[in-house]
Order: sequence, then structure tokens, then C-alpha cells
Amino acid sequence: MRLPNGYGSVYKLSGKRRKPFAPIITTGWTDEGKAIRKYLGSFDNRSAALKALADSHAHPDNIQDTNISI
Repeated sequence: MRLPNGYGSVYKLSGKRRKPFAPIITTGWTDEGKAIRKYLGSFDNRSAALKALADSHAHPDNIQDTNISI
């Protein structure tokens, strides 16, 4: 399934994990032109990760800060 431009991505993380799907959104850009990306958590299936990605766009103020950077 293809997502719109600027919407974010859902990645399948490597290894044998309980929750291998991770949605990631771009929150801004650095002065060098690199994307500042936000990890939204890990989920057990792709549809749950897509739902979290949609929820983050519906309510952008409710995104919790995490100390994990990818």
C-alpha cells in the first residue's frame, strides 16, 4: 500500500521481534537538509502501525516524546 507524500512510513524492523512494525514521521528538517524523524512506537502488525500513523496525523498535539532516534 502506497502512502501519500509527506505522510510517513511504516518499517518492518529486522530480527525476530514480538512487535516488528514501526511507524515513523518527519517532524522537520535540519540546516543541512536532513529530515528530523519521530519514532511512534512498535506494533505487532502493519495495520496497527498504519492506524497509529493516521492517528498521529489526526491529532498531531498528542504525539508523545520518546528518546529513541532512528
